[in-house]
Amino acid sequence: MEELPQLRSRASIVCEWLGVSLTVVLAAGLYWVMPGFGPDQQMAALTWLGSSWNVELGYEHAHCIPFIMLALFIWRWRSLRSSIGPSSSKAIPILLIAACLFFIAHRIPQPRIAVLSLPMLLWGSAWYFWGWKVAKLSFSPLFLLVLAIPFPSLWRFSQFLEVFSTKLCQITTSWFGIEVNVSGSVVFSSPGSLPPLEISQICGGNFSLKILMLVASVWACLATMAPWKKLLLILAVVPIEIIGNGLRLTSIFVIYEHGDPEFAQGQWWDWSGLLLLYPVALTLIYATHALLKREFPKLSHLYSQIGQVPKN
Repeated sequence: MEELPQLRSRASIVCEWLGVSLTVVLAAGLYWVMPGFGPDQQMAALTWLGSSWNVELGYEHAHCIPFIMLALFIWRWRSLRSSIGPSSSKAIPILLIAACLFFIAHRIPQPRIAVLSLPMLLWGSAWYFWGWKVAKLSFSPLFLLVLAIPFPSLWRFSQFLEVFSTKLCQITTSWFGIEVNVSGSVVFSSPGSLPPLEISQICGGNFSLKILMLVASVWACLATMAPWKKLLLILAVVPIEIIGNGLRLTSIFVIYEHGDPEFAQGQWWDWSGLLLLYPVALTLIYATHALLKREFPKLSHLYSQIGQVPKN
C-alpha cells in the first residue's frame, strides 16, 4: 500500500511528459510543416517567418531572437524547475484562443496571426502542464517572438517618429548657430551647403526602433520590477529613439558646419548610429530603469539573480 502513491506519482509524471511530447509534435506539425502561407500558400508559418528576416524588410536582426529566447530560459532554468506545480485547467481558454487564431490565420491566410498564436500556445501549454508560476516565468521569453514578426504598420509608425526627430534636430542645431529647414522627415540646411538629409536613409528606416525595442524588452525580462514598470520601460523606447535620432542628425550638421565636411558626410554618416545613437539610447534606458526603481542598479546585479525567481 505504501508503494501506491509512488506508482501514482510515476504514472502522473509519465502522462505529463507524454502530453508535453504530443504538444511539441503538434506545434511542430502546425507551425513548421503544415503549408498554407506565403506567396503561393506553400509555406509553413515558421518557414514564412524565417524568409521574412531579410534586409528588404529590415528584419535581418530577428535571426538572433530565438537564441535570446533560449538564453533567457537557460537563465531562468533553476527558477522554472523549482516553480513546477500541479496542472491547471485555467489555461484551457488560452489554448482555445491560440487554436482559433491559428485556424483563422490559415483560412485567411495571414501568417502574422499564425505566428502570433505560437507563443500563446506554448505559454498556455506551460500553464496547463506546470502551473501558474512556470507560466509567469516563461511569459516574457516566449512573447519576445512577437518582435520577430514583420508588421507593416510599424513602418508607418516609424515615419511618424521620424518627423519628431527632425523637429528636435531643428531645435538643437539652432543652439550651435546652424539654421535648418524641415519638410516631413527631410532636413535641409538653410545655406544649402549640406545636401538634404532624410532620416530614413540615415537611420535605416525603422531599424533603430526595432533594435532598441528588442534591447528594452530583454532588459525588462532581466529587471526585477513590477510588470507595469517593465511595460513603461519598453514604451520609453519611443521617446528615446526620437532623442537619439535627433541628436544623430544634429551631430552631422554640427560637424559639417564647424568641423570636417568630408568626415561628416563620410565616416560619421556611416558610424554615428553605432557611436552616438545606441550609446545615448542605452544610457537613457538605464536612466529610465533607475527612475522606475528609484535607485541606480548595478549591471553586475543581473548576474547575481541567476537561478532566482524575479520579484514582480
